Amino acid sequence: MEAAYYGEVVSEMGLIMKGVIKKCSAVIKKYPIYFGVLFLTLLIREFYPFSRYPMYDNFPNWSYTFYFEDEAGNNLKKILPISHGAFSHLYFTECHNKCVPCGYGQETSAELELIGEKTTKQVFDLATLKEKGISEISLFRIHNYMKKGRIISDTAKIATTHVE
Repeated sequence: MEAAYYGEVVSEMGLIMKGVIKKCSAVIKKYPIYFGVLFLTLLIREFYPFSRYPMYDNFPNWSYTFYFEDEAGNNLKKILPISHGAFSHLYFTECHNKCVPCGYGQETSAELELIGEKTTKQVFDLATLKEKGISEISLFRIHNYMKKGRIISDTAKIATTHVE
């Protein structure tokens, strides 16, 4: 009796598999170029997204966040003319242009001030700030990193620009 039951199960599984194979072959026939490229990338093994070396396999143990304040300590994010991500890109580009090693909090105070002054003047129109009654803006950097399993954030004023 058990053999008959198993025979029915196997027969039913065979019918299910035939249906699945039929549907799969219909999809492959409908999109042959897509599946050809998929097969080729799996065969070659070095094309995104099938690479053995993922694009994001090694994240640094640090990040920087920047913000601006006026002389009264008011955050200037509402009048910041570019996004925070764009400012970060500008900061790292300026570090590269000045041959300043950056990341991991390794910049010196003098390097931070130099880069901070330069990037602040690139971002803000000082005449517009003066019209708004702002006489001084400060650029702050928050250095976030992991140490012994804990997230640590160090905030430093890296530049102060006087609006003239």
